[in-house]
Amino acid sequence: MHKQKEIQSKEKNEEEEEIARLRKRIKELEAQVLRAEIKAEAYDEMINIAEKMFNIPIRRKLDDEK
Repeated sequence: MHKQKEIQSKEKNEEEEEIARLRKRIKELEAQVLRAEIKAEAYDEMINIAEKMFNIPIRRKLDDEK
């Protein structure tokens, strides 16, 4: 009976460690997504500025792709 409790305790501890690792990974991935979104917004704004400054279309229109 004592051995079984030890095994259950060890399994619970391993599960808690795995949950902690996964939570940490989620935070890392959320930070990566945020950086990617900010980067995409910055590129989009740079294109907007370049199109206005040089009066040229940089982006393709959806109709142009067909």
